Amino acid sequence: MVTGEQDPLAVSGARGRGAPALVADRLRKVVGSGAMAVTAVDGVSLQVQPGELVALIGPSGSGKSTLLAMLGALTTPSAGSVLIGGIDPAGLDEQARSRLRAQRIGFVFQRPTLVPFLTVEENVALAGQIAKQPSAASRPRVERLLTALDLDQRATFRPSALSGGELQRVALARALLNDPSVVLADEPTANLDVERGRAVMTLLAEHTREAGRAGVLVSHDPSMAAVADRTLQLLDGRLVGR
Repeated sequence: MVTGEQDPLAVSGARGRGAPALVADRLRKVVGSGAMAVTAVDGVSLQVQPGELVALIGPSGSGKSTLLAMLGALTTPSAGSVLIGGIDPAGLDEQARSRLRAQRIGFVFQRPTLVPFLTVEENVALAGQIAKQPSAASRPRVERLLTALDLDQRATFRPSALSGGELQRVALARALLNDPSVVLADEPTANLDVERGRAVMTLLAEHTREAGRAGVLVSHDPSMAAVADRTLQLLDGRLVGR
């Protein structure tokens, strides 16, 4: 375990040219125990380069969300390893893993999960507060992201006043605020119509490539993977057709 003597996030994990930003090596996740044990992810290996968006496609129950949770250091693999910018989350204590998630990973979920009593700009700025970024440093970036995502006219609105597409764009802005090296999106368009879903996917792809981030999108809808650089299929916890 890493102690407080050295912060691995401060001394490693920089974005290097030619080095994968995200590496999964023979990941396996078993849920339950004994006769009730189920292998949700079984031996998945993949690499994602900076500036690359990879789509993981598969039906419900194929292990997509479980795999994404391991890639994002939200859950620990039963076997195998994950490297995020060269850092293995399994070698960190819980506090350091939390910092890794806040500083290096941007999450976009199926539901935006915005704080209802905060405005749009306050919801986005919240990501900086969680990562312990000075508010003075975060404020200009909040403004730039809201403008880039065509939300600047909604900055003072609360979530209840926004459309579904606008809510998901706010979630994307929040995910990008801390300039993460990895962006993970779990069915981000599942609750949107086709047009709004494609608009969100296009923005996700653009902001991943332009900033040299590694992006992983999971979806059950192959049409939403059209913006990805590479598409992989997950079936019964395994990558198929590679």
